[in-house]
Formats: sequence, structure tokens, C-alpha cells
Amino acid sequence: MLKSLFPIRFTRTAGAALLLGSLVFSQTVACGGGGASGSGAAMPTSWPEVAKTPVFVSVEAADSNAREFVAGVESALADIMFKAGYTIVEDSKAAQAHAKVVLTAVEEKSMFTTMVNGKQQVNWKVTANVSMLGLKDASTIDKSSTQFTGSAGEVDQAAIANAIHELSSRNKLAAYEKKLDEAEAEAEQAVKDKEEKLWVAANADDCINATSVRACDGVKTYLRSYKDGVHAAEARKALEDYEAASKAQDDDSAWAKARADKCQKPSEVADCEGVQLYLNKRPDGAHADEAKKVLADVEETLKKLAKKEEAAAAKNKKTACVKACRREYERYTPGAYAILVNRCIRNECS
Repeated sequence: MLKSLFPIRFTRTAGAALLLGSLVFSQTVACGGGGASGSGAAMPTSWPEVAKTPVFVSVEAADSNAREFVAGVESALADIMFKAGYTIVEDSKAAQAHAKVVLTAVEEKSMFTTMVNGKQQVNWKVTANVSMLGLKDASTIDKSSTQFTGSAGEVDQAAIANAIHELSSRNKLAAYEKKLDEAEAEAEQAVKDKEEKLWVAANADDCINATSVRACDGVKTYLRSYKDGVHAAEARKALEDYEAASKAQDDDSAWAKARADKCQKPSEVADCEGVQLYLNKRPDGAHADEAKKVLADVEETLKKLAKKEEAAAAKNKKTACVKACRREYERYTPGAYAILVNRCIRNECS
């Protein structure tokens, strides 16, 4: 394919577009040609409404004969599609459709020779095949074709206009745009459905009222996949509630193990060890104030019990020591036994 080296710029006002078309036409006539002989069709007087789908436009020459008509068709196409209401973009990446025009030219034989400015004028039968292509799915949306006779690169704008008018009248571009919208909506809904399915499976209620350490795994999985998802805030709140409930549950469990009821009426110092241990590990726990009060209420009692236990321990220690001394020398004769045992008690058990 032979393509034009001059890209079309479509970001012009209506006035500028019309002016460009007029300049092109006046220049081609001034070059000495009699103008394109025409397709026999009149320029459309009105245009049907067309879809606003972004369209990228290109003109190519299928053979070297058609190359001189590319620039003229590009200019005519720019004016015509602007008037027809198409949304034209210069970057194909921003387009959803591609209006592709392919030109072929065949020399028209004549019995007579026409000279223009000292040169023989050659007339060409130019065929413009217009294809509206879908860029999203590489589909052919619609096709149109037109012919005109021209020389020296002159273009019959009416012929081009009628080809575009034919496409506009069928407006298959609107159906394509609808198809794209529906496909996009379906894709968006599929994404939403997938997220919703994962959220339902997460079972946030079970996480909030967790009875096991795995109860919040589903909520955590949801957040890993959809950290900014529709239910992300709800998921984070569920985890916060779980952590708060779990912390409170652990605190209550630790307080229950402390056996504050035994400490309130202690029979030995050990009866309050659980309460003291709770307070040491959880100075800001939910039951910290209660623990302090229990210990304060039995403080004097614990001191007395401590003294009593210390005395008993000392007595038991001495008793054990005396027994040990007696066992140590029990094989000796009675006289020696008494002397050795008494010395052992005096030295070891005092």
C-alpha cells in the first residue's frame, strides 16, 4: 500500500474546514485541469445523526497511479466527515473505530488527446473503497465505495461525500458503539460480581463474632484482593471489631484464671498470686482496677498470712534438718550418736 506522507489534522473549526476544502479545489483548478469530471451524484444537502464513537481516519493508495489523489481525498474527507458530525481523533490509540480509505486508479483511454500547459492530460477512473473498522475486536463495521474521474490529483468531493453519506445513513457505527458499551458494562458487572462473591464468602459476621482464629481468614483474603473495594471499609471494621472482641475475650479469660474469689478470702498467700500475676501482665486491663481493689482489701490479711507461713516454713526447715542429722548418724553407737546429732543440730539447724 502507498500511504500519504502528510497526516490529516482534524482539530479544526467548521469554518477552517470549509476554507481548506475551498483552497484545495481552487488550487487544483488553477493547476490547469478541467477539474474532476464527477461521479454524476450531487453533494448531500443534509446529514443523518451519527454515533460519537472516536474515529481514526487514514487514506492509502493501492497502486502508484492513485498516489497523486491521496492528498485531495484526505482534504475532502476531513471536511466531509467534520460536516457529517463524526468525532475524529488523530491518535489511533484514542480511537474505537478506523475509517480506512483505499484508492485505486485506472487510466481512461480516450480517442482524443487533451493538452494542458503543454502536457498531455491523463484522466483516471479512481475508486475509493471506504471501510469502517472496529479497533477493539478487529471487525468490519460497514463498507462503502465510490468512483470519480479525475486528473492531476483532482478529487470529486461529491463522490467522497456520497460514500460517507451512505455509511452515515446506515449508521452501523451506533450499533458497534452500543455493542462496545454492552461489552464494557458486562465486563464491569463481571468484576463486581466476582468481588461480591468473594465478599459473601468472607462471612464478615462470623469474623466479628469469631469463635476461632481462622474465622477472619475470608475477610483478610477479600482485603488482599480488593484493598479499595466496595466493602473494604466494612472489612476493615470487621477486623477491628474482631481484634477488640478477641482482646476483651483474652482479658476476661486471664481474669477468670486469676481466681479473684479465692483472693477475696485467702487462707494462704498463694490464693492471691493469680490476681497479682494478672495485674503484672495487664496493668491497663479491663479488670486492673478490680484487681487492685481486691489486693488492697486483703493487704493486711496477706501480711499476717505471710508471717505465719514464714514461721511455719522456718519450723519445717528446722524439723527437716533435725531429721537429716539423725539419719546421718543413726549407725553410730548410742553414746557417739547423741554427741554427733546434737552437734549437727547446733551447727546446721540453728
